[in-house]
Amino acid sequence: MKSKVVRVRVKYLSELLQSVTGNVEEDVVLEEGSTLRDLLRRVVNLHGERLREWLFNEREEFTGNILVLVNGEVTPNPERRLRDGDTIILTIPFNGG
Repeated sequence: MKSKVVRVRVKYLSELLQSVTGNVEEDVVLEEGSTLRDLLRRVVNLHGERLREWLFNEREEFTGNILVLVNGEVTPNPERRLRDGDTIILTIPFNGG
């Protein structure tokens, strides 16, 4: 029996992330029930360890070095389950001035 999948769109909204990934955006296919953490691990596997250092600390917790949004909402919960069609944005945090 074929397992179900979810397809999400990942957008990289900073030139730094675009230079590391070689993409402005891409679709990623995951198993149904996958979490935001699963997606980010997949992105690291696709694009290199440099991203891991920016995304996770040694305990696999989000570092806050990369701002992560799911469907326009800032989502610090790495265990959030993703749904088919979700849009995930990765960007560098910025400060107003």
